[in-house]
Amino acid sequence: MLLFGVAIWLRSIDLWRPMDGTVREPWRECDIAAVARNFYAEGMNIFYPRIDWRGDGPGFAEMEFPALSWAIALLYKTFGLHEQLGRIIPFLFSIGTLWIFFLLAKRLLAGRASLLALAFFVLSPLAIRVSNSLQPESMMLFFLIAAVYAFIRWLEEGSWQWYWLAAGTTACALLAKVNSAHIGLLFAALLLMRQGLGSLRNWRVWVLALLAVLPAALWYLHAHHLWLTYHNSLGLSNEYHWIGWDFFTNPRFVVGIVKIELLFVWMPLGWLAWAYAILRGRRQGTSVAVLWMLSVLAYYVATCRTTSEEWAIYYHVASVPPAALLFGLGADMAIGKAGARGVAGLVLAGATALMVVMARLALGSPPTIPTAIATATIGGVAATALAASTGRGTAEGRMRARRLGQLAVVFSVASSFLFSGFRIAKDIHPSHMRTVYECAREVEPSIPPGDLIVASGGHNADEDGLPLAINAPYLFYWLGHKGFNIAIEEQSVAALESLASRGARFFVAERDALAEKAGFEAEMRAHFPLVAENRALEVFALAGDSSQIYRWLSSASSSPPVEEAPR
Repeated sequence: MLLFGVAIWLRSIDLWRPMDGTVREPWRECDIAAVARNFYAEGMNIFYPRIDWRGDGPGFAEMEFPALSWAIALLYKTFGLHEQLGRIIPFLFSIGTLWIFFLLAKRLLAGRASLLALAFFVLSPLAIRVSNSLQPESMMLFFLIAAVYAFIRWLEEGSWQWYWLAAGTTACALLAKVNSAHIGLLFAALLLMRQGLGSLRNWRVWVLALLAVLPAALWYLHAHHLWLTYHNSLGLSNEYHWIGWDFFTNPRFVVGIVKIELLFVWMPLGWLAWAYAILRGRRQGTSVAVLWMLSVLAYYVATCRTTSEEWAIYYHVASVPPAALLFGLGADMAIGKAGARGVAGLVLAGATALMVVMARLALGSPPTIPTAIATATIGGVAATALAASTGRGTAEGRMRARRLGQLAVVFSVASSFLFSGFRIAKDIHPSHMRTVYECAREVEPSIPPGDLIVASGGHNADEDGLPLAINAPYLFYWLGHKGFNIAIEEQSVAALESLASRGARFFVAERDALAEKAGFEAEMRAHFPLVAENRALEVFALAGDSSQIYRWLSSASSSPPVEEAPR
């Protein structure tokens, strides 16, 4: 109950923030919020989600099944359009996820190991990061863990109840995020491990697979039709994610994946705990957790062009459940040998981690970990573990080496909790988009209501020349306008004149994007009227009568005189 109380408190921090400059993932969150707002304003047909960067079309877009956006819109219909309401849904799913995970951990692990696994999950910065974010990851994680739990119960008991639950929760996970499909590798491995090749002749296995996959297959076929018809996609068909031969020649993919796993999942020494669990463990939970982690890693490798990028760290939340199980196993075995001192050390480390978070809330500045201390700690623990794993010689020498290894694991577990505290504290009160948001609010009066705009987008290709999704939704959402995105490489006067012929009236340009093309800002100022500018944005009028535009600007900026209060 204490762990659940801590979990609810940590996940409720920043819960009531609106969709302003305090977003962590501005592209993803603003898209989900925009789809919700468009359901609310333009119709509640869940099969036709609409985005804001729709150009001159209706905005129907290819995306995962928009259950989250639709549910948010339903809250808007009931209570009014209050953006903070949307975060309640992923928050509730995150709390439910903890309960389902605890049930799974109790079934696979011993009592203390399940609590240690739950503690790791409770303090996971990634799990906390997505817990109140307007993203489908929280919903996906709930159904993903529920599917694993139900599938294992069905394998063990053969009950129809667990059979239908396994099929239903897997289908919901795939609808929430298609990358949940990696769980099929775990299910296949568990089925073959426990029932052998004969299981492939069992009709119930194939029916379960069909029931799990069919809803998602139908939805994504429909969503792909929306892409082919309207050419709008939230990164499914308009970006290349997949592995190529360069995976084996370019180390950036492996380095990127490992870096994210170490810094955002394993914290970063938790791998010592799961390595200890694999080497020493002979429990049921070990094989399940290892197979689960391997299935997740296979997914990361297959989609390495995305999962190796630091902006995509939230994709790695799929690692947290198997990581927590392995962590709980390794920590329990090491603490069992270390005794009361090991338990006391972990409690102290966890309490210190929470104090770091509370200090961040009280003082308002994120803590830092000096690079030298972090490097020395990692190096020292790695050397200790290496010495422990290579114990040779007399029985007494091997015993000392084992004890050294156990202490190294206990130390790594404690340091993982401490690192979690620092990482959580650093994520609190996000503000990196604050300047762009405030600047958007400043220029909003410069654009007449209902006019289509062009907004700066991202790059249209990665360093290998493969396509990227360029659509940045946040300026559309914050300005309350629809319109076009333009890729950085495609910025030109001719391209903007072409968009103006399709109805675009203003170009809301981010200064950083303008600067990426030499001479483009000067060219824009020479061809189009500059109607507003501030430290982050420049707004150019692309079409229409200039005198009419300036009359609008003067009327928008005028206000009745205000009598000055006496001093």
